[in-house]
Amino acid sequence: MESTLEGIVRDLVGRVLFEEVVVEALKEENIKFLREEEYSALAGVVYDFRADFVIPDAENPIAFIEVRKSSSRHASLYAKDKMFSAINWKGQHRNIIGIIVVEGDWTKATLECMAKVFDYVIPLHQSQFMARVIKRALEGDESVLKWLIDFRINENPKYLGTSDTLLQQTK
Repeated sequence: MESTLEGIVRDLVGRVLFEEVVVEALKEENIKFLREEEYSALAGVVYDFRADFVIPDAENPIAFIEVRKSSSRHASLYAKDKMFSAINWKGQHRNIIGIIVVEGDWTKATLECMAKVFDYVIPLHQSQFMARVIKRALEGDESVLKWLIDFRINENPKYLGTSDTLLQQTK
């Protein structure tokens, strides 16, 4: 129960406080963005889901931002979850910039691992730097994109069944 409550409080603090820091940085640079509750989904290779922020919108995304507070106990779990989302979206949108804004006790190993997927792993206090990077991307500066992810899933043409055969067998 204690770890569940800790997770709920951490998520609420992140949403209420830390996301507002990001909002202010984006507004200061006059960057159009949508928050998670303002759009239905950002298309991905495996699934469509919402990031905390998408710039400027989900139909023509230039960047997505995730904001996470963590403790060292939960850092690797959050990292795996967020990295898969980033791979999913960057695989679908080749030139999208992936940004994770972090706060709390992340381990060095986790931050280094996330930096191999996200274009920018930024501490909350550098939100203004993040906004300037996004502004450059919106102005056409392609040099701010660090990682290109080629991720696709193709059906095996030699497979004899249909893709839902296993699902039908389990019902």
